[in-house]
Amino acid sequence: MRIPTILLAALLPLLASAVALPESSDCATGLIPTTTTTKTVYNDKRTATSDCSIPTTTITKTVYNDKRNPTSTSSAPAAKFTVKVGGLQGNVIGGTPILKYDPEFIDGAKVGDVVAFQFLANNHTVTQADFAAPCVPKAGAFDTGFMPNTANTLGAVTSFFTVKDTNPAWFYCAQPGNGKPHCQAGMVFAINPPKSGDKTLDAFRSAAALVPVPSSNPATATTTTPSVARATYMVKVGGRGDDGKPILKYDPETVNAKAGDIVKFNFLLANHTVTQSSFDTPCTGIDGGFKTGIQSNPGNVDGLFIKEFIVVDDKPVWFYCGFGAHCQAGMVFSINPGNKFDEFKSKAKASPPKNATGGSGGNGGSNAIITEPVTHIVIVGGLSNDGKTPMLRYMPDNVIAKPGDKILFDFKAANHTVTQSSFEQPCQALDGGFKSGVRMNPTDITGLSTFQIDVKDDKPIWVYCGVGTHCQKGMVFAVNAGNKLSDFQTAAKNSAPRSS
Repeated sequence: MRIPTILLAALLPLLASAVALPESSDCATGLIPTTTTTKTVYNDKRTATSDCSIPTTTITKTVYNDKRNPTSTSSAPAAKFTVKVGGLQGNVIGGTPILKYDPEFIDGAKVGDVVAFQFLANNHTVTQADFAAPCVPKAGAFDTGFMPNTANTLGAVTSFFTVKDTNPAWFYCAQPGNGKPHCQAGMVFAINPPKSGDKTLDAFRSAAALVPVPSSNPATATTTTPSVARATYMVKVGGRGDDGKPILKYDPETVNAKAGDIVKFNFLLANHTVTQSSFDTPCTGIDGGFKTGIQSNPGNVDGLFIKEFIVVDDKPVWFYCGFGAHCQAGMVFSINPGNKFDEFKSKAKASPPKNATGGSGGNGGSNAIITEPVTHIVIVGGLSNDGKTPMLRYMPDNVIAKPGDKILFDFKAANHTVTQSSFEQPCQALDGGFKSGVRMNPTDITGLSTFQIDVKDDKPIWVYCGVGTHCQKGMVFAVNAGNKLSDFQTAAKNSAPRSS
């Protein structure tokens, strides 16, 4: 059937608007510097500046070209192979975890083919290794990092791998688990593995099962059977105790490691650092030493923030938490401390807290100066306690930040934006200001979609949600608002809704 010329001419603008939106659009997707990137496709004819357009298609993706950092916001590549990572038996929340890739291998992959890894419950990685060293990350190779999906939603968290050659490629899950690490438990994967010989997938899996599990007991860590593979130690930083109170401790507090081994710091509740110090001055960072900066995880989400330290020799290395007076509370850690850890910890507890004058004194922390940059986490939206009613708010709705700090917005249910505005026009985008674009998270998964801004000075920053009339309902946020937050909120509620 032929389409009349007049009708075709009328349809062309609609088709064009359905294909893409300008990058400057607040509804278009901007750079998401964490887990996922969403590209929304609109099939109505609203303008690119309309926040209230409803996206009809969402492609969720993650592209890595180095060990941890997603850098691409292009549309998702067409995957030739799809692999499920983990999951739950019976696909039921609370079911037995599946420690497996499905399928466990891909055969016949050609150069340029794309593999889509779809992460399911609970928290897994796809980490490339050498056949001779299973359970050890291959330097400079593909590594998704931890990809949590506690809701077990298929397609919510996806990462893509492009085949570069037809040689066998070997992968494993780096999750340490609560007992036996997933790799040693057989959670391995391969692309183009040989069907016979001594380098099959079964041989790789068998070798993985024999890799020594790093011990958290420093008294026994040095007696582990030597292996050509580098050991990886997972250290929990902070967390929440059984009584609900914050834990000011590294777990374990020490590890015995060799050159080339990797120590991964898993930051939990709430604000902590890993800062290198010296034995003589436990609570003072050393020049040029390792420091993570303050990592904020108020939701206590396991695997949300992972920082790595590579051991260079067998000498003692000393660390402390630089947030508040955590160090003086005994929150210290060491690699290869020998028999000096208890003395190191005692020195830390005896260290004077820093206060506004740079001297000692105070009440052990409330006056402590935080000299390192802070990452402030702000929850965007979410669901109320009934699990159904949307919350139109930023939580908190104001933070006090200093230059060098970062604001990390964690988008929850359901559709929201982080759009910079001005005090005078709360619900109107500021020319040249930052825009997250509309972020969708209908399943209310923590850490699924985030957006980060850098604080450059101590001036106020004004923000609103540009979806529908969320702004007019009071969904606004500020950095360094001073005593003007209430006026800003009132002005937002009195703003005229934009016409569609």
